[in-house]
Amino acid sequence: MEASPIEVQESLKGIDYPVQKKELIQHAKKHGANKEVMEVLESLPDKEYTSPIEVSKEFSESSSRGESSRGGRESSKGKESSRGGHKSSEGKESSRGSQGKK
Repeated sequence: MEASPIEVQESLKGIDYPVQKKELIQHAKKHGANKEVMEVLESLPDKEYTSPIEVSKEFSESSSRGESSRGGRESSKGKESSRGGHKSSEGKESSRGSQGKK
């Protein structure tokens, strides 16, 4: 039952950026954010946020780290397949060349 990025952004509607983490929390609380949204905001790194996009980015990264059973695997697979795409075209040529030379 984690808050969605949309819920987080809705709770921050009307806030002026740049803003510190504690101001995000105060604004959300003042505007009636639910428990899940508050937990998300409290878990964000303590720094200045310059835009809603930056908040969403940190939220997504925090979610991935927190959900190692799902998010971590999905992001790992994505990274492997994107790396694999580069390696497969280069790797096939290199491995064929290497095999022929050995």
